Amino acid sequence: MYFTTYKESQDHLTSQPSTLKCKQSVYGTVLFIPQNFRLDFGRSVWPSPYQKKICSPIILFCQGWTDGRSGFVGGQIEKDESVLQAMNREFFEETGSPVNFSMSEYLFSYINPAGNQMSHVFLRTTHDRDYFTTILSNFHASPDRKAYVDEIMSLSGVPLWVEGPENAADVSWSNNVWGLPRLLAMNGGFLTGTLNNSNIVRDQLVLILLRRFVYECIGMNALMHSYLLI
Repeated sequence: MYFTTYKESQDHLTSQPSTLKCKQSVYGTVLFIPQNFRLDFGRSVWPSPYQKKICSPIILFCQGWTDGRSGFVGGQIEKDESVLQAMNREFFEETGSPVNFSMSEYLFSYINPAGNQMSHVFLRTTHDRDYFTTILSNFHASPDRKAYVDEIMSLSGVPLWVEGPENAADVSWSNNVWGLPRLLAMNGGFLTGTLNNSNIVRDQLVLILLRRFVYECIGMNALMHSYLLI
């Protein structure tokens, strides 16, 4: 079950006593979008897949210590902590960067099918590539942080729309610029359905991208309604 505003999610908890005890978590990511980017599903105007990689939007993912699964930075909301405080605390603890999300960057809430956990998702969009890469640099420059050892082994920025190697004749891993589609589908990635709760992360990713690229055109209510009918 999805909620398009934070108030809707809290009203639901209040009106449904059986869900009041459900755990609440927060997840956040950062999306870099080049200033001159435009969504175009026609024939590519970039000269090579490498140029696509440079010009493509990039989304931030982390990788867990035990399962090797990509996902978003986040964790559980602690007692007497607001959703926003939890989001900013978790992001700083796990990346070393004080992104300081605001409620204007809240996207949606989601109750998993079991009904025992509600997730609140945030998105920071930036056109500044240096700002985006600084988050990655801060993370890898601080291996002594507890979260680095206990929760996240790597943090990476994955191009969204890139597929295919730079040189079509070379399909080696070193020449790979496949970006997000391959990451999500290969080796038990969370589009293959081989991992627990994989569909939750997949659905959240789809909604994040739809929210960012489609919302302005058709409105959030129409977007959520059409998505839930799929």
